[in-house]
Amino acid sequence: MAEPAKETVIISATEMVAVAQMPGSVWKIVVSAGEDVSQDQTVLILESMKMEFHVPSPCTGKVSRILCAQGDQIRQGQQLLLIDTAN
Repeated sequence: MAEPAKETVIISATEMVAVAQMPGSVWKIVVSAGEDVSQDQTVLILESMKMEFHVPSPCTGKVSRILCAQGDQIRQGQQLLLIDTAN
């Protein structure tokens, strides 16, 4: 398995969470809960300072839970989604 991205918090041996690296708003959620994702695949897009920032999946796995909604204002370090790596 590749090294997790810096936007990652490891929750357990089988679960990781992507976190926001900057404050902004959730412009678009690209994946759904239950969807398989690959490492570095865009999972959501943040808008900050009128620019779009693509948030990559920190690992390969299945999206187990989305912790934000489109339009939410987020802070730096906020958890955005959980990915189950056991699949």
